[in-house]
Amino acid sequence: MDGISTRTLSVRLKTLCEAGIIVRTSDFGGAASGAYALTEQGECLLPVIDAMRTFGNRFLVDAT
Repeated sequence: MDGISTRTLSVRLKTLCEAGIIVRTSDFGGAASGAYALTEQGECLLPVIDAMRTFGNRFLVDAT
């Protein structure tokens, strides 16, 4: 994945798991492989994330 180090991504995913926003399911490929999905709590955040995306696209895209 471009733009983020493996360590940073791992720490952030772990934090989201601990907060109950996402859940990790292990794959049979070992400890390093798996998939992530939103929990019910995480899905409740989708309208907030969409509103933030809309705001950013409207007001922040041209600010750079």
